Amino acid sequence: MKEIPEFRNGDEDGVKPNWDVFGQAAEIAALYSAIVAAPKAQYLVQNPPRKRIVRSGILEWKDMPKPQNTMEVLVAIRRVRNNLFHGDKGNPNLSRNVQLFEACIAILDMALAANNDVLLAYEINQDIS
Repeated sequence: MKEIPEFRNGDEDGVKPNWDVFGQAAEIAALYSAIVAAPKAQYLVQNPPRKRIVRSGILEWKDMPKPQNTMEVLVAIRRVRNNLFHGDKGNPNLSRNVQLFEACIAILDMALAANNDVLLAYEINQDIS
């Protein structure tokens, strides 16, 4: 996404994908019905990742509502990533994690296939080291 000017934010200090603009692109926004119909992708919609919060000074997990559109699915995917890299690893639910990761990959594959510009940039940059 960073290769496509409309889907990135950044300057000489760094660059990051603009998930909000990407999610609002017509071909991406239209993916929701395909996401909920895809067996592997359904898991994320039906069992959304929880959010790490602090309540009264104590770390807790907050249940999140089911995503109702593609933009909310993309937020859930980012939450899975954040939980993986920044979450509590002390008591992992490996089976659930694997199902969430597989759902994310299935959904991201669908989004990649839906946007020709991002697909082309992805294919060109496969040899990034």
